[in-house]
Amino acid sequence: MQLRRFNESGIKAFANFLGELRTGLTTVVPVDLLTDPSLTEQLSTPIEAEVPVSLANRMAFAKWLHSAGDASQTKFPREDSGFWAWLSLALFDHVCPADELGRRKPGADARHIIDITDWKRRYRHLLQNPYELLYLHREAPERALVVLVNPLHVPGELTEQINGRQEIVTCPGCMSLATFLCVDAKGQRRRGASGQFARLFGKTIARLSRTWDIPVMHPALSAQLLHKKKLRKMVEAAMGDAAEK
Repeated sequence: MQLRRFNESGIKAFANFLGELRTGLTTVVPVDLLTDPSLTEQLSTPIEAEVPVSLANRMAFAKWLHSAGDASQTKFPREDSGFWAWLSLALFDHVCPADELGRRKPGADARHIIDITDWKRRYRHLLQNPYELLYLHREAPERALVVLVNPLHVPGELTEQINGRQEIVTCPGCMSLATFLCVDAKGQRRRGASGQFARLFGKTIARLSRTWDIPVMHPALSAQLLHKKKLRKMVEAAMGDAAEK
């Protein structure tokens, strides 16, 4: 498959489809839009990619897309809303899978059509966000697993809360610590890794950062600074995993 981008008319056509799907006026995914010359354009640098049969989680998608860019010796247009809308339709079975009755729940348009100008909303895009996070932490992508471990179409409240805090999502040490606390040795989210945890974690990190250099500390060390009762269970579980390795 050669990747393309939607022009303005293509984005509107995709938005119309999402609206009709949401209201039950259609159940058919309009894959013909993907190659319509009146709605799409070639990328400035051609990129070929095989559509994946399955994607285990957001990390798997991000790595797949990064690999496609590397194979074409180019980088993806990270700020191009037309590209991300096109890719959302191209991978619609992954970002909006049908249930056993063939029904799909696309959610808000922001999950599929990105508003690049609004950072408070852009992270809601189901594809651009995991790609951006892996790109941001490309030197050590596993530290971002806390926000990449969930299925592509269900980022979860923990991911939403961490993504909404730029001071955390852009901080290597904070992300390493969050992953250390929230992802177990099997690569699964721990019980208790919730949006409530993320809010408390954010407040605690803000307080600790006044006296400790959290961004460069090893997560097993910085975890020992978390004394609040609601955080201690996560710390103890993480320490237990670390001791078993």
